[in-house]
Amino acid sequence: MGVDGLWPLLQGAAKQLDLKAGDAQGLRLGIDTYVLLHAAAADYGVAIDMVVRGQPAPMNAVARVAHAFEKLREWGVTAVAFFDGAPRPYKLGEVNTRGAKRSEAAAKARELFSSSQHSKEMREQARAAARVTPELRRATIYELKKAGVPVVGAPYEADGQLAWAFKQKKIGAVLTVDGDLLVLGCKVFRLRNGDPFGWMRSGCLDVYDMPALASLAAGAVPAEPDLAWAVSTFGCGVLTDYGVLCGCDFNLHKGFRGVGPTSAWAILLEVGRGAGGGWRPASGR
Repeated sequence: MGVDGLWPLLQGAAKQLDLKAGDAQGLRLGIDTYVLLHAAAADYGVAIDMVVRGQPAPMNAVARVAHAFEKLREWGVTAVAFFDGAPRPYKLGEVNTRGAKRSEAAAKARELFSSSQHSKEMREQARAAARVTPELRRATIYELKKAGVPVVGAPYEADGQLAWAFKQKKIGAVLTVDGDLLVLGCKVFRLRNGDPFGWMRSGCLDVYDMPALASLAAGAVPAEPDLAWAVSTFGCGVLTDYGVLCGCDFNLHKGFRGVGPTSAWAILLEVGRGAGGGWRPASGR
């Protein structure tokens, strides 16, 4: 789900890499594959096949995800596919709510399609109803393994396995849209929410290397909230505290009542000043 307001406050930390030019050549990259699967399933043609025509694993969705791995290999990157497993038990309520909304959208899309109303509303309803089915997951794993891609299946969401692999130096970074991976201390190649496959056209990705940023000397206190400065000043643990204040997987994305990105920044800054600049949020707990 990500962390509310995290990415805008880290704009100063982003460094753009050109994969086509070989900027990531030799890197072993962990892929948050469900991000790509969700985007592929939401494609209009795929959504119609899945929701209206009842095809649980359209091959054009599988091929689109597999092609992303092919591009990375072409640019000298060794990609490792990490797949989500079952929903986390504490998220079952949220999963059930989403499932009910998808069912409503699917019924509406089928109704519009059967009455030949191939309208914008029908397309939107079909996309809202599309999901990553077990069959789509299985077919994608099969294709990736056939292409020689290493595959890791997580018991629940793959964040924990990605973070562990990064900290054990099994991978050098994570390709994801999810800010929770930054909170977990990973170097992240960021996918864009609206266009997770856009990097395949441009070859460019923004990279957020928090461990490297934490080793740099910080400047003066910025006039505007800037988590990149906070990481340089206080260490990577500041992202954990920011995530907890605003809401992340550590506290069921609930955060604290009345605390948003601006007030979270003010709290972190005040605590840091009180510690005389030596504070290491969360790192010593």
